[in-house]
Amino acid sequence: MIGGGDWALDRIIPDCIRSIMNDKEIEIRNPNATRPWQHVLEPLFGYMLLAQKLYENPTQFSGSWNFGPTIESIKKVKELTEKTIGILGKGSVTIGNTDAQKHEAGLLHLNCDKSNHQLGWNPVWNFEQTVKTTIEWYKNYINGENPKELSLNNINQFMEDKKQ
Repeated sequence: MIGGGDWALDRIIPDCIRSIMNDKEIEIRNPNATRPWQHVLEPLFGYMLLAQKLYENPTQFSGSWNFGPTIESIKKVKELTEKTIGILGKGSVTIGNTDAQKHEAGLLHLNCDKSNHQLGWNPVWNFEQTVKTTIEWYKNYINGENPKELSLNNINQFMEDKKQ
């Protein structure tokens, strides 16, 4: 999951942003690892939809649920970093310590058929829109914009796109 405002260590987007802000190369451990990239608003919307359904019919909607992107949004870490650099217009990538690879899954994927069919939930943003929205949040934050306003703008845009 990615989205503006995440500054945690050892997470690809915050690490990319910090590296670029400090004029350092972005160091990635496993460039060919694939991940189901999605904006944090995607599963949050799914959880809210599920909460509503549970309130209306707890028996029918109890159980486990996955909220993930489409298969087209499963991309390599290297693709995500390259897209980030492209949006920001600066930065470079280097391959770091590959010893950590043995502790990371090479492929992650979620089966969201249950959420798609029983809840009618589907992702709103594809990989490109997810990365663009995320990186523009950071870019605007770096340029002095209010993080709360940036986040509210993301939520409003997500809900507007959801209607279409």
